Amino acid sequence: MARAKKREDGRYQVRLTVGKKDGKPIIKYFYSSKSISDARRQRDEWMDTHNFGYDGVPTPAMDGGMTVDAWVEKWLMSYKGQMEANTRDFYYYKAQAFQNFKREGIRYGDMAISAIMPIHLTEYLNSLSGKSKSTIRSAKMTIQQIFDTARMNGLIPRDVCADLIDTVKSMRLKGTYEGHDALPRDMIDLICQNYHRHRAGLLVMICMFSGLRPGEAAGLQWEDVDMKNNVLHVRQARDLKHAADKSTKTETGVRDVPIFAPLKRALQRNRDMTGYLCTRADGNPHSKESAEQAFDSFRYFLERIVNNVPNPEQAQGFRKDKFIAALHEQKKEWIAVDFTMYDLRVTFCTTLYDAGVDLKTAQKLMGHKDATTTLRIYTKLSEQRKVDSTDKMEQFLAATYGA
Repeated sequence: MARAKKREDGRYQVRLTVGKKDGKPIIKYFYSSKSISDARRQRDEWMDTHNFGYDGVPTPAMDGGMTVDAWVEKWLMSYKGQMEANTRDFYYYKAQAFQNFKREGIRYGDMAISAIMPIHLTEYLNSLSGKSKSTIRSAKMTIQQIFDTARMNGLIPRDVCADLIDTVKSMRLKGTYEGHDALPRDMIDLICQNYHRHRAGLLVMICMFSGLRPGEAAGLQWEDVDMKNNVLHVRQARDLKHAADKSTKTETGVRDVPIFAPLKRALQRNRDMTGYLCTRADGNPHSKESAEQAFDSFRYFLERIVNNVPNPEQAQGFRKDKFIAALHEQKKEWIAVDFTMYDLRVTFCTTLYDAGVDLKTAQKLMGHKDATTTLRIYTKLSEQRKVDSTDKMEQFLAATYGA
């Protein structure tokens, strides 16, 4: 741990723990007659020259040193302890994924918090390549909070997250979906059977059965719901990034969308509500962060269901790591649930295609400004259906006449 002070002789001193010997810390001192900043600069230059904390292989915590696991536990209790349960769960799972990440056989959670360097964070984010944008974004947000607060509390000597955003951008870690994908039928059924058990369930149902963009769904108010004529009036959207109402993405975004039976049942559960349809736990409209957290919490809820976790609604106190360890003893694997809010929108468009809805009508319902956007989705679906049909034909002929 690095500490700074002004000595009696007028010089500024910064100390750095560089290791331990026989259980006692080894301290190196840096001095400057100019300022604390200059002493810290000397320390940082020494650390860069000596590759302090990183020599190509992660460093386990030494005796008595605070580990990443220990700090995360304290961080969750001190900084997230008063948050709503689902929000705490969100941070818990995101932090745990980082803690359980391994390199050269060393688990990151077992490392000394002072040994963490920017490259460790980069390696972890790189491992998420191929995941959804929201998964990568929320992972970056969580580890940045963990290590920023560790630095503020003097546990690490410098900002290891300073270049995190630029690093992520340069690595193009934005998910590798080739367009978004529709949910499989069994996942749609799972959501329809369990949406009412989670506070974000209505948001998911709206996106999946009306095709609204996340901001449009978050901006819907009960006065926009015409249950008599079975129509959603999309008149505005929610600027989630700036937590404010705004106009729809395009002029064609202003539209009327039919309320189909699955969504109508979900809306009828809340028919006497007023204000926004989908809100945060405190009743206020969503921001970008709260909407992502609510959505991720819903996915984790589904994961607990598909993995047969008892009382899946009760996320508080659930230890996923222990549950996974128990599964491994049974030679089973944890089943992940990973889809995005825009996958729900594509699911709606896919339903339109499968129902035989013409391209122009689908464009209007989706709120696409240009029909080519809808056409790309329809074309992709058409190609997929051809492959599916060919596979089914081959399987039928093989079963009937032999391979």
